Amino acid sequence: MRILIALLLTAIALWRTDGFSPELIESPLLSTPDTGSTQWEWPIRFRYLGRGRQMFAFESEDGKYVLKFFNRHNLEVPWYLKLPISLPYWQKQRERWTEKMRIYPESYRLAIAYLPQETGLLQVHMGSSSVSYPVVEIRDRPSATYLVDLNHVPFVLQKKGSGSFLKALLTAREEGNLNQVLDAFLAFHAKRIHCLVGDQDRDIKRNYCWEGDHPLYIDPARFFYDPTLQDSERIQWEWEKVTYRLRDWLSQQIPEAVPLLDAKRKDLL
Repeated sequence: MRILIALLLTAIALWRTDGFSPELIESPLLSTPDTGSTQWEWPIRFRYLGRGRQMFAFESEDGKYVLKFFNRHNLEVPWYLKLPISLPYWQKQRERWTEKMRIYPESYRLAIAYLPQETGLLQVHMGSSSVSYPVVEIRDRPSATYLVDLNHVPFVLQKKGSGSFLKALLTAREEGNLNQVLDAFLAFHAKRIHCLVGDQDRDIKRNYCWEGDHPLYIDPARFFYDPTLQDSERIQWEWEKVTYRLRDWLSQQIPEAVPLLDAKRKDLL
């Protein structure tokens, strides 16, 4: 009975905090230097916003910025994958973690180097730095507060998107502006492909916000350098992958936009 009570209390604690604890953001820094700019006034207080597959996110008090910390658990190979087991499942999972560890050091660095406006990235701190970052106050979901010295933990500072990309499409249909919204979406990926930046994440619901007149790609965590994007067949395949989920959504919500999207994609090849 005591064990069950302990497990129940643990589950409740995890639910209340959404799995966050200060220890989980203390990932080791890399040896490579920082990239980005520090020419702005840093917000000092942040409140819990949510968690993704790799990070915990906190929103600044003024609602303009998002501070993201890497979840250390997602950067450590699970113990069971270290066992000498050669079953197909284990091999597939090992390959997945190997690929994840390969992409982690470069994803946000590629994003801020080549697509800072399109991703809203202001600072990526994963290694050594010549500047001094502030100590910030973060408040978790149950409203417990912690002080975090940003010099000692990896983090990402990003502009906060204010609107939904999919809602922007629906609004554009009503206002007769579908061309502009689709062009902005395709222009982002055209620039990414031109920069030889691949992306393994195709989610259109969670990865995009809408900011004014352009999409904001808020989750570049699976960006990777891909020199094969110089090949015409590879580029054609990439465009198919970029647009197939949007095409599916349009076929259900704005079916008249599907031929328009297909024509625009064809023009880009």
